[in-house]
Amino acid sequence: MSRKVKAQASSARAATGFGGFGSFQTAASSISYITEQPDLSQIAEPGVVVALKNLSKKDSTTKTKALDDLLESLKDNADLAVLTAWSDLYPRASIDNSQLVRRNAHALQGLLTVNAGKKIAPLLPKIVPSWLAGTFDSDKSVAKAANDALDKSFPTDDKKAALWKVYKSAIYERVEDALLNQTALTLSDERTTSPDEAQAKYVRVVSTGMRLLSQLVSTGLDSHEILNEKKLWEFAYHDDPSLRSATYGLLLTLLSKNIQDLDWTILSTSLLYKGLNVNQTGSSRAYVQALCKLTESHSSVWTTDYTAKTTASKRLVQFLRQGAQSGPADTWSRIAHLLRIVPGTVCKNNLEDVNSLIEAYRTGVLVERVHVDAAWSSYTEVCSWLVESLQLPEERDAFLEQNLMPTVTAYVMKTSGDRWRISGRADKTASTALRIIADHSQVVLEKTWAAAIDATITKMRMSLPETSKDYRTSQDDVASQGKRLLSLSQKLDAAGVPKALISSLLDATLDLLKSRNGKPYGAASILEGLAVSTNIVDDTLNQFVRSELHSLLDSPSVEQLITIAIQKDQPIGTTILGSSSTSLHMARGTEHYLRNAPAHSFDDKEIARLTLGRIGNFEDEKRRAFAISLLVNPHLHNHNIRADVLSRLFDSLSSNDDRSHALSMLETLSTQSSLMRELSQSEIGPQLSSKLLLLADSPDHTIAERANSLSTTLSGASNQTSSSVSIIRQQLRGDGDALSVLTLADLGLRSVAAVEPMEILPDPEDWQRAIRSLCGSPMHSSLSITSPLHGVVWLIEADTQITQPVVRDGEDFSLLFRIVFFVTKVFVDATVLKTSSGPRVDALYRWYPVALELINEKLTLDDANTIWLGSTAEVLHAASDVLSEGTQLLTTWLEDEDYVQDWLLRGSELDNLDRETYFTALAYHRIISRLFDTRPQAVLQAYEDSLSTIHKSDDILESSSILSAVNEFLLGSQNGLKMVNELLSHITQSPSDFKQVALLNILLGGNSSILEKVPQQRQVFAFKGLVAHLDEAKDGSILCETFRLLAHLIPFVRSIYSDMWAQLLQELNGAWSSTDVVSIHAILQVYNQLKMATKQEDVSEDLVSAWSANRMELDSGLLHCLQSLSENSHDVDQPRSITAELLRRQLSDIKVTDEAKLYVLLNSSQSAVREAAYGLLHVTVPAKQEQLSIDLALEQRIAALPEELMNLITDVSNTQQYLLSWNIVFDHFPKASYRLRETYSASLKASGVVNQLLDLICETLRITSGRPLDASKMQIAQYDVGTAETPEQDIQWLSVHTYYLALLYTPALIKDWFLQQKNRVKQPLEAWTQKHMSPAIVASSMLTVIDWSSAQSSGSDDRPIEVKASPRGSEIIASIAVDPESPPISLSISLPLAYPLESPTVSSRTRVGVSEKNWQSWLRTIQIIIFSSGSIIEGLVAFRRNVQGALKGQTECAICYSIIGTDMQTPNKKCGTCKNMFHGACLFRWFKSSNSSSCPLCRNNFNYA
Repeated sequence: MSRKVKAQASSARAATGFGGFGSFQTAASSISYITEQPDLSQIAEPGVVVALKNLSKKDSTTKTKALDDLLESLKDNADLAVLTAWSDLYPRASIDNSQLVRRNAHALQGLLTVNAGKKIAPLLPKIVPSWLAGTFDSDKSVAKAANDALDKSFPTDDKKAALWKVYKSAIYERVEDALLNQTALTLSDERTTSPDEAQAKYVRVVSTGMRLLSQLVSTGLDSHEILNEKKLWEFAYHDDPSLRSATYGLLLTLLSKNIQDLDWTILSTSLLYKGLNVNQTGSSRAYVQALCKLTESHSSVWTTDYTAKTTASKRLVQFLRQGAQSGPADTWSRIAHLLRIVPGTVCKNNLEDVNSLIEAYRTGVLVERVHVDAAWSSYTEVCSWLVESLQLPEERDAFLEQNLMPTVTAYVMKTSGDRWRISGRADKTASTALRIIADHSQVVLEKTWAAAIDATITKMRMSLPETSKDYRTSQDDVASQGKRLLSLSQKLDAAGVPKALISSLLDATLDLLKSRNGKPYGAASILEGLAVSTNIVDDTLNQFVRSELHSLLDSPSVEQLITIAIQKDQPIGTTILGSSSTSLHMARGTEHYLRNAPAHSFDDKEIARLTLGRIGNFEDEKRRAFAISLLVNPHLHNHNIRADVLSRLFDSLSSNDDRSHALSMLETLSTQSSLMRELSQSEIGPQLSSKLLLLADSPDHTIAERANSLSTTLSGASNQTSSSVSIIRQQLRGDGDALSVLTLADLGLRSVAAVEPMEILPDPEDWQRAIRSLCGSPMHSSLSITSPLHGVVWLIEADTQITQPVVRDGEDFSLLFRIVFFVTKVFVDATVLKTSSGPRVDALYRWYPVALELINEKLTLDDANTIWLGSTAEVLHAASDVLSEGTQLLTTWLEDEDYVQDWLLRGSELDNLDRETYFTALAYHRIISRLFDTRPQAVLQAYEDSLSTIHKSDDILESSSILSAVNEFLLGSQNGLKMVNELLSHITQSPSDFKQVALLNILLGGNSSILEKVPQQRQVFAFKGLVAHLDEAKDGSILCETFRLLAHLIPFVRSIYSDMWAQLLQELNGAWSSTDVVSIHAILQVYNQLKMATKQEDVSEDLVSAWSANRMELDSGLLHCLQSLSENSHDVDQPRSITAELLRRQLSDIKVTDEAKLYVLLNSSQSAVREAAYGLLHVTVPAKQEQLSIDLALEQRIAALPEELMNLITDVSNTQQYLLSWNIVFDHFPKASYRLRETYSASLKASGVVNQLLDLICETLRITSGRPLDASKMQIAQYDVGTAETPEQDIQWLSVHTYYLALLYTPALIKDWFLQQKNRVKQPLEAWTQKHMSPAIVASSMLTVIDWSSAQSSGSDDRPIEVKASPRGSEIIASIAVDPESPPISLSISLPLAYPLESPTVSSRTRVGVSEKNWQSWLRTIQIIIFSSGSIIEGLVAFRRNVQGALKGQTECAICYSIIGTDMQTPNKKCGTCKNMFHGACLFRWFKSSNSSSCPLCRNNFNYA
């Protein structure tokens, strides 16, 4: 039959038609691969049809994709045709080799069942068996998918149970088919499936069938016919463990249901005869469990039903020798149980059978590698009841002596042989064996003890001497063996260890110690065990302790002897601590004594003195070890000696000489967690924690790192809250040595969650003292540029009465900055303070905003105050973070109405003009501004009565703060217009009233459009009054504020005709000499407004005339200001930067006559000054090159790059300045003559500065990093200063542009550098240049060559070169016309992809009038010139010169009247008579046509000259 099946399955069509042969099979199996394919003709959706067809394909990926498509297509609904087709395909899909296919098949089945509802009911008999089988799949994900699908389709347990009852017959058919009919060859096509995959599918199908059958048995099986099929039980000894386990599970189910009509002979054969002889790895637990159940139910399977030739006892012994076969631990207990219930006639007839059985069992135990303890435990258990099965005492003794006594001796002697290798809990095994021996035979017990003790004495006596290299190993083995022996004696004290044996052991030990002077410490360890463990009262031992023990202390046995002495209360402290011996033995003995001595020993003053002397100041490891030993002594917790050692440790931390030793001591202590915890909780704990935190800020990096690590360990050992609070309070007062701000903040963060916030807040007096100490320095007038109070800054006076010094830490941070940093970092979560109140919280709310203003001022102008010293980048970054986080914290506080009202009332406190009040005013202004942004009505309501008259207030700090905060609102209101009119009127009458001018400037702010609504006449009067007052205004403050106000007025009075314009410009020119930043800023504002006014249509002619007349002085004044602002300073100075930027914008259209002074400005620390100088030079330098080229040609002068510029390109400290300087260098090239360019290039080459430039460019562009800069989106051919988004992008853009200019103007220098580089630079740079630079360089070079060609002179002696460029082909064709009748002589120059890093190639196109040899020489020469000079034009010039030289003096041929003949040669045959020249080819034709060899001209015979 199987042959026929295989033959019919030779093709897909044959397989499909197989079901039609009724003589072979009545119905094809739904799970066989030769099942007929479903009818898909009734399905409407093509996509579904394709997917269902793909399910029949062999490839798992195709089937997985098909199922995914079906899950997507059928998620809403499916018609009956689809369901019918799916019901035919699902059984095979559910057993597919791919777990993804199986999982998705079950998922789709669940989806279809839920969506189809009752429509799928007729198809369920075909579906349910495979569905339920899927729940038993060996793959957990597949089983889960099948169960999940069932849960969705049949959500209740009753519905699921009904499936088993309703479709029982269908399930039974599937089980019968899978177990009895199917094979690996019927389930899988051997043509496309490997044998392993086919077998795996078969095992999976049979295993699930077994479990389905077990479930059917549980629910009630109608027919038991299948249960007696021999093939069914053959699976009990199948090679696959999962299948065997499933078979054993079925048997257990049958036995639990007490089914009796089974063929017990078949079961006996399969389970015992075959099963016991099969490797049960992977199924041993289930197998033993099934055997136990089978034996309990029908023990006859071992006897009468057992029909095999090999006896059951032999098979059982074979099974036992294999052990648990990797089964779990309880497998051993089940095997032991099996032996108890096996009929006695099988294997327990006599001593020989019992020994054979236990020997096999022991062999299996020795095989075990994982559950060793369970194995030996079961072994002793089996021995226990086997010995009871023996009736004769001599048999019992023999059994115990042979099978249990060796376990005891093997444990004591640690036997390593294979026969008695006891691993795991060997002590438990030995003690259990000894207990069994004691229970059954006193004779064997005494033999066991005697053997163990004799073996120990022998090993002790045979131990190696101290001189042997294996001495320690030998002694440790003796000690271990003695320990094992004594531990057994302790556990079995009631078992009766013979006293004579113990005495013999004691005597042997004492004799050996005395005879070998204490060197065998293994024997001393046994003696220690005898003295401590067995509580022996023996005169021999006592006598030894009193008289002989002291003499053996300086020996390897010292620790054991000290323990014996302490146990016997023998005083030996003075001997140990006072010994002058420096041996390692005494050091170890000292440690041991200090670790174990009782407390009363140290009550002796002499012993205490000796102990402290031994510990010293922890200078070395030995002394630290002594200290550790004493501190870990459990008897000394409250003893004075311990307190003295800890006190000495703390004092050593304060000593520079002993600090390192003390830290080493603490590091050693930190390894003892319990000791460290105890230390942290002691009285010295807080002091120690504080000291370690201070040391963590030590300038000595090593000390700081060690102290920080120890501090962390100490704080982790216990709660250090109280200590931390004390340290924080001390630090915020500025007392003691200052911790670093980071350490302090970290301490606060660790403490804030454990204490009330107010406990770690500064006191009010701490705030005031810290702020007031910083208010003694005068105000900087330049702050009026950036301060929101502007001109009011001029009025602030320093408090000269402040004499208290500024408290600073080691990083030069003032106490105020430390306080602000601490509060900001610790209380960044504002909710922490919501539930707190009290004076400290009130002080925080009052002074914290003020302190932020000092930080903001310092970040604006470094010289403004001394809240910190040394503004490094790191400090500025930290301060900026504090300001940003503090502002966010302040914004959160403004949500509290009480806080807002408290600050709105602070205006009345602003009645002084000192610095402290000024900072309060700034904070007052900031809070009002932020509040006005979010709740404007609250602010307007608060100042409803005073806002319209605020400018008349005597308290200018209050009025200026409010006006600055709400000026935008006022400028859009009638009150604001009225206020502006009143202030202008007052200023017209009193232009010297500084306060009114300053207030009007604050009110107008950056928006003066409200002046349009002011009457023109009032504007003009105010303008004229202010201009007239400029003569009298000698004070800098009124002068600056007047200029600012004039800048506001100029746009609105520009059309008036008046001589005031000339006066204003004269005053402006007179003010240029000022070097004060504030004055320059104010003047530039006026200049800017005047400049814009002159460009308007309605401007007054008087203004235009005055502007033109003063233009040169104004330009000169701007340059003077530029030099004034160029002062090199690396400190933060925002006012200067703002002024410099304003100046840079005004310099765009001025003319520079002497650029030498501008070179110095390129080195300015002010970027705006630097960029302004660059902008001027960028325009001026190229314009001068044309004239310089003419002068160089006419006057034969020597030209060179300016020395000032050459100095700048040697300094790389400032990258932007350096690259800008190089850009100015390259600005000398575009309009310079070729000769001048050569001069500049030679100057650069001689100075050797190009290498430095290119190294920097490679670094900036990350050429060697593997990820170079992408310049594809950059404008490489131009650079606009100051337009990049970030400084980093600006430098990158500038570097790219500079590299482009270098390649364009100095290619030879670049190539020289490039050729010297290593491949790690050359390869990436060449690739990057080819991608980003070469196309632009090629295009520019071609344009340059064409321009040069067009500009050639057309003198009579010159033959111009005609140039044609092909940008797409990167080729230049140069040709020179020689003769109108002949083609020009021409060559081509091909530019490579990586030009100019690679040299162009020169090749021939047309050779005319020159020999091949000379022509090739020309081409090589031109190639060399271009390579060495990097200039294509140089090569073309050489080409032109060669052609001109070759054709110089050439005359026309007297025959063809052309210079070039048909052979492309010049006339080369000369008549010896008339001296005329002829082409050789022409002369030959003449001779041939005239039949004569005479000269065509003189008619004489032609003689070659």
